[in-house]
Amino acid sequence: MRKIKPILTNKKIGVLRFYCGILLGIGYGFLVNLWFKVLDYGFFVVFDMLNHYSIAPDGLLISAYNSFLIGLTSSSLGFCFTMYFWTSRPLSENRKITFKNRFAHINTIFMFMLILFVFTKFLTFSTLLRYDGFGIDLDENYGYLPFLLPVFIFLFNWSTTSRIFKSGKFIMFSGILVIAYGMILAKNQRANIWITGFSIEEMNERINQKEKESKLISEKILGRWTEELWFGAENINIPPPPAAIQTNDSIWPPYYEISKDQIKHFFLEIDSTSYILEKRDNVITLNNLRTNLIGYQKKWRILSISDTIMVIERGYNKYDRNWVDGIDTLKLIKKR
Repeated sequence: MRKIKPILTNKKIGVLRFYCGILLGIGYGFLVNLWFKVLDYGFFVVFDMLNHYSIAPDGLLISAYNSFLIGLTSSSLGFCFTMYFWTSRPLSENRKITFKNRFAHINTIFMFMLILFVFTKFLTFSTLLRYDGFGIDLDENYGYLPFLLPVFIFLFNWSTTSRIFKSGKFIMFSGILVIAYGMILAKNQRANIWITGFSIEEMNERINQKEKESKLISEKILGRWTEELWFGAENINIPPPPAAIQTNDSIWPPYYEISKDQIKHFFLEIDSTSYILEKRDNVITLNNLRTNLIGYQKKWRILSISDTIMVIERGYNKYDRNWVDGIDTLKLIKKR
């Protein structure tokens, strides 16, 4: 004889258990959303502090895409606790139903803890790790595929319960509520205010100011720059040893010439390389610019810059019996 599954109702769950489960899911969804965002914000701050970078405001602003993804995932994880509480009824009149109920009860909390652990461990929502030119941008590389995660969490929670009860209407209504709550969580910027002390409007204003400063710096670095050590030595005919080749006398004293796409160094030899100006910390990354006295230059960090003077922290690789890395600070003077 074929058994017909009973229809899931408030009475089957228990009226008190039903409403308490909803409140529990809302509370845990809010806490998980806050946790994910604090992790992301906090990671950027700690990374910048450990590497002695100025804290970049754009790193503390989660995009609308990531915020919505975090909100939906947090809402669906909160729903895990709703289902956990709804299926917490210890015994039923049917032993088989009791077993399925306990199976659903355990699976919901297992799913919650597993996903929470993975995302806490790997910070895969909005931490792009692009400081050294690598990382994964979920929006750019995967589009809407990551949104299958909250869909999977939601359907997984209902899969075992649907084996016990007919729950069509409950699935539809709970799905609408999970999406609506996810959108509310996406709008919540409490974590941003707690970590940075600034609202979204204030943060956007700081980002715009940073963009203007970076654009101004990218214009100021253009031109011909001479190290302070050699500035005013135009009338000296013989540079420090080794002596310049006769045909290269015109490149004394040594200087850098910076254009929009490359940096050239003029001395005993002429070498050029492309560069990238990293706006977040005013770092110029060089593709191994070869210079006669210092070796291969790899990175300049602009400490200060004006129309005529630029102070940089220079990272280089020099041969001294072995290749060794070094850092020095020097002042460059623009020659008009």
